[in-house]
Amino acid sequence: MIEIIDSQEMQRTLGGAIKHLGDKYSVNFEDNFTYINVSNPDSREKTFEKAYDVLSRDPERRVMLYGFDGPLEMYLDSHFRRVMADFPERVRYASVLCVLSEMFRAFDIPKFENKALKLFADAEYKQSMAGVLLHDTRHRTEEVMKKVKEIYGIEGSIEEIEKTLMELRGYEEELNEFLPGVFCDVYGTLMPDQEVPDRKINEHVLDMLKTYSKEKPVSIWTGSELEKTVYDLRNNGFDEDIPILSKPFFRGCTAEIVIDDEDEEIIEKAHGIKAGKFIKI
Repeated sequence: MIEIIDSQEMQRTLGGAIKHLGDKYSVNFEDNFTYINVSNPDSREKTFEKAYDVLSRDPERRVMLYGFDGPLEMYLDSHFRRVMADFPERVRYASVLCVLSEMFRAFDIPKFENKALKLFADAEYKQSMAGVLLHDTRHRTEEVMKKVKEIYGIEGSIEEIEKTLMELRGYEEELNEFLPGVFCDVYGTLMPDQEVPDRKINEHVLDMLKTYSKEKPVSIWTGSELEKTVYDLRNNGFDEDIPILSKPFFRGCTAEIVIDDEDEEIIEKAHGIKAGKFIKI
């Protein structure tokens, strides 16, 4: 059964388009599909929670998220990252600014479990929720205590919970994980350094990422601010459906494949990250 979570007008419009193009793009209307509009920033958090709930309740259901932002920019949202990390095989995102037919072909492109995205998404989600719950502890105590137990597995007095939430809000620890997949640096690697005028995406590196993405998870990461990096990438024509991660978060980890313009020893010294295989650009 197909389900569309949007305004009534958009339900009719998208529903009509799906019926019209279904045969052409071999969409099986018996499949469990849910289409969810995530374009409204004011209700986006609740919308992602709805998507997470839909995917959790029905292990056969696939979800197509859509909105106005490009896929790279969406990875700046911690709730989006959480959904994409926990259900890689059953959720996709498409910008409505793209051709509508791309939505139907989205599931033809394989997605793989991305351990690094999962670690980053979980930590960011717990950290951001800690701040929200800490703010509400004295106003909605019972509801907050229930939520804290659900998210963190923590119980105790309100004072103990407040102390724990304060610690979680500033959550920092060195990880010691093996990260399967490919991790590509941005500045100097995927595109020239920030000082270089008229930067262009390194097509050779982009081709490598596209090739690797057919068989394993691919991520880009940076030691710079994520929002600024996404802005620079999009201004240079890069808006691929690839997660962008914070390199410092993964201190202590070993990544399967690292692509970087710096020497391997510098990466390990500066970020505490080791590489199973290192590709110097």
